[in-house]
Amino acid sequence: MISPSPTQPPPAPVSATPERKIVDSTVLAGSGKPRSGRVIKAILRPPLKLIYYLIQFVKGHKLLSLGALLLLLASIALTNYVATGVTPFGIGNDPIDTGLRTIGAEGQIKTWLYAVRDGNATTLAKLEGNVSQPPDSTQLIQQFSQTDGRVWKAVHVVGTTTQEDTTEDSFVEVELADNATAPTSANIIFHFITVQGSEEIFGIEVVTARKAVQQQQQ
Repeated sequence: MISPSPTQPPPAPVSATPERKIVDSTVLAGSGKPRSGRVIKAILRPPLKLIYYLIQFVKGHKLLSLGALLLLLASIALTNYVATGVTPFGIGNDPIDTGLRTIGAEGQIKTWLYAVRDGNATTLAKLEGNVSQPPDSTQLIQQFSQTDGRVWKAVHVVGTTTQEDTTEDSFVEVELADNATAPTSANIIFHFITVQGSEEIFGIEVVTARKAVQQQQQ
């Protein structure tokens, strides 16, 4: 007797939905490194390209680039002079030389002021040979000479007066400050007596020496 063949199970249906792949989270975490590198590269690319094109422009336009550089330096120097009153490299920044161009005995008075500023007692003694009662040189140097914490910021001629006996009275103000750009901390006025047509000094006195008034900001 022939037995019937066993019935084969029907094939399983094929799903049209693609199988989802599970990706390890550690792989996604590692993919952030290339992205950060691209971000840094995107940030640095514009300035690097600008520098490159600037170098190429300078190579092709040397005279124009030189002129632009000189104009930039001149503008910086002018801005610094307006803000601080100090010229580059100290050129023309001698307050004694620039402040005593309107008095007759400019040479001797200028030399005397230099001696006080620099603390040169020997020069002071030579210039005061014709002065009957000269001020104390040691005291002058201690109080008014230029040191690390005290500079001569400015020198001004306050006024000059010619007398009938041919003598001339010159009043010179010196402004002291902690440094060249600091506000004035003290004002000193010197009185010099000279003879018209001569640079010899016949009289010297300290008219006033006071601290500058510090105005309070409201």
